[in-house]
Amino acid sequence: MKPYTYEDYYELCKQNYAANSEPLDPKLNLYDLKMQVIRPGAHHDLIQTPDNYLSLVESLSEKINNKVLEPSEHYKDPSASGYDIAVQIREVWDIPELEQIAEAILPQLEKNVFNSYIHLSAIHAYRNVQTDSPEVSSWLWHYDNNPKEAVKLLIYLTDVNENNAPFETLEKDGDYIKMLTSRTGYNNWGAPYVPQSRIPKNMMNEFSATGYKRHKITGPAGTLLFFDNNIVHRATIPTEGHRDVAILNIRPTFNKIRPWISKSTCGSWMHKSPIMDPNATTPKLK
Repeated sequence: MKPYTYEDYYELCKQNYAANSEPLDPKLNLYDLKMQVIRPGAHHDLIQTPDNYLSLVESLSEKINNKVLEPSEHYKDPSASGYDIAVQIREVWDIPELEQIAEAILPQLEKNVFNSYIHLSAIHAYRNVQTDSPEVSSWLWHYDNNPKEAVKLLIYLTDVNENNAPFETLEKDGDYIKMLTSRTGYNNWGAPYVPQSRIPKNMMNEFSATGYKRHKITGPAGTLLFFDNNIVHRATIPTEGHRDVAILNIRPTFNKIRPWISKSTCGSWMHKSPIMDPNATTPKLK
């Protein structure tokens, strides 16, 4: 199979989708995406949640909570030893509510944003917990340095306030800082332009000087964050309670993939990211 840059592959995906779908009426160009916050039940151009959405989220939240309480359901990344900031869930394929939510929402993103079929490449479900461990990894200000075509949909599974680990960004008048990725395909897959894609203090000060302020995104269970993960952001540690989330990693694909969630096409924490090859759809264990 010919190696593709993400941009070239995405063009092929759009052409195939256009040949097999209704006339397109995109609401947002994928490359213009920064952050979209969708409140459950509220009108939004990109996503309309179904009538049973909150009941699905409630049931999903209960099942994730049960997995958090069962140590055998946890995944411990061998490269992440030495701290305990989050409880990561190993198995996601046995939760039918995830498939139901994906089936209700992702086709809307295919039509309204991607203009192509999309691949749900992984689901990362976890709980942020109270801890005295130092902030590391995604809990530092950073960007993911992923291809522009690979984005995320985060679902709050618990009510989130300022104190129980909201997703945090830099925001100014509804705008967010999007960093330039160094990963665009097989012929350009280098080190991030900012070391380890972690934002240094001097750069944070520059952003602050131009009017960008720290912004914690709060909301009830069921709140959706649809975003380009190259915006500057970080996870936070709760000072009270906890926060449960499910993060859906999505990107364009040439062929229609159903079901959305299966072990043959959708990974979890235990899998390597298939991000380098846009045409890859099979998760591989770490």
